[in-house]
Amino acid sequence: MKCSKCGAQCNDNLAFCLECGNPLQLMADFNLIEKELANSIGEFMDEMEEDKEQDIDFEEDNMKTIDVPLDEINMGLKVVDINRGMSKSDIDIDDDFMFDDDEEEDIQPVYVPKKNRNNKRNSKKNNKKKYIIIASAIAFIVSIIAIVLVFVLGGDDKEKKPTVKDFAYYLELAEDGEKDAKYDGALDNALLALENAKTDEEKVKARLLIKKIYEAQKYTGDYYMENLEELYKLGENSKENASILLSYYAKKNNIAGLLSMFDIVSEEEAKTILGEQFVEKPEINIPAGEYKNVINVEISADKDATIYYAVFKDGEEPRYEEYKRPIEIRDLGSVTVATYAVTAEGMVSYKANCTYSIVEGQNEGPAVTPEAGTYKEPTKITVSVPDGSKAYYTYDGSKPDKNSTEYTEPVDMVRGVHTFKVVVIDKYGNSSEVTSVQYNLKLSRNETVSTAKEKIWNQYLTNGLINAEGVTADGSVIEISYHNALDIDNDEYYVYQVIAKSADGTTTTAVTYCGVNTYDGTVIIGLIEDGESFLIPEAE
Repeated sequence: MKCSKCGAQCNDNLAFCLECGNPLQLMADFNLIEKELANSIGEFMDEMEEDKEQDIDFEEDNMKTIDVPLDEINMGLKVVDINRGMSKSDIDIDDDFMFDDDEEEDIQPVYVPKKNRNNKRNSKKNNKKKYIIIASAIAFIVSIIAIVLVFVLGGDDKEKKPTVKDFAYYLELAEDGEKDAKYDGALDNALLALENAKTDEEKVKARLLIKKIYEAQKYTGDYYMENLEELYKLGENSKENASILLSYYAKKNNIAGLLSMFDIVSEEEAKTILGEQFVEKPEINIPAGEYKNVINVEISADKDATIYYAVFKDGEEPRYEEYKRPIEIRDLGSVTVATYAVTAEGMVSYKANCTYSIVEGQNEGPAVTPEAGTYKEPTKITVSVPDGSKAYYTYDGSKPDKNSTEYTEPVDMVRGVHTFKVVVIDKYGNSSEVTSVQYNLKLSRNETVSTAKEKIWNQYLTNGLINAEGVTADGSVIEISYHNALDIDNDEYYVYQVIAKSADGTTTTAVTYCGVNTYDGTVIIGLIEDGESFLIPEAE
């Protein structure tokens, strides 16, 4: 291994470069370091043995016995067992001997050849230097090992990277638990993954795993269904999940559940899924919009269904109650009417709703022609009725409503001074303002009582009812007498009584009333008595 800083060749087991101190690796191989230390000490011991063989030449005759204290000639080097820490005993290494600590310290005789005594001293000095160098190297290596141990095993808290318990962390735990069939723990971790999900994609992954765990446990209760609802909202397996949810809620007659699903699933999808169980939503008679007066909202549905409705303003929580009568909307402002139907079997429909805005004022009354004034000719009164609406009028001064005479065609202006009033009611029950027009119809009488009587006689004669003598086919004789002038169907008529008597004049065989229009001379034979007035018979 080469140092990345100075380029020096280093052993693989070193943690730092011995030349420049640059870190070489995070984790040193301590077995290799221990081995290297042992080899270094072994080599050192071999060198010591060689020195002793070269320097000491035992010659009996040149030997001299001297007493030297052991502590002066023994140079100790403590060898540390890095596996066990400091050894209880130290090993003393001498030129000639090695002692254990438990040996009794004593003065031993040492034989030194006289001629080699100076060489011996020099050798000892050199060896002493070697001891110092080796001891320093060993101390340096041991300190490096300690530093590495602190760095690796202790370390600085700032350098540690704590485990991040995020979505991926919990999802992995949940997936492992699901694979090992440890469903309780897997479900807990899947729910934690869902809590930590930040994107829709992560939410889908978590909820799909939750669904898988529920299904593995054969659980299809409320939580399972709620999870499916959320998956559907996220767009995952929408058709499959919607089918399961709608079928489940339909089977349980869970109205709240079905209504919640209807907020997600379109009506077309629901029809396909539910089939014959699908219920059509109620119909509201008045469409959403702005109105200037009171409106009455009517709701209808299938005969066997119960209708529920709520009226609420924006931001309010709707409170539904059973529908029994039309809903009157009169307060200024906007309100929403929402409704749904529930069948006898417990199936519920989609909601129908309309928003209405009631503003100040009222719809203008209909246009009427001609304008108010005096007229001397028979005149027709025309009312402009909007499409889809109906007009109702009166000619006696009272206020018209939907119970008054319906306007279907132009109305004849009444003789004399009269007020024509008319109102328009649209198909939603909204009434307009009332239009009032006063007319004075002054028609001249173009007929007299005599000329009118003569017209009746001529009408009988022309129709073959009498002969020139006034005799009928059965021999009776008619007599025409004036009765009075009356308004019939807005026209003025001279009314006459025609009496048929027997030839001797003693028996009345028939009485008929006839009328002549005083303005245009129209003759009506056979007026129908109606109390004090008469009616014109319908034409055959």
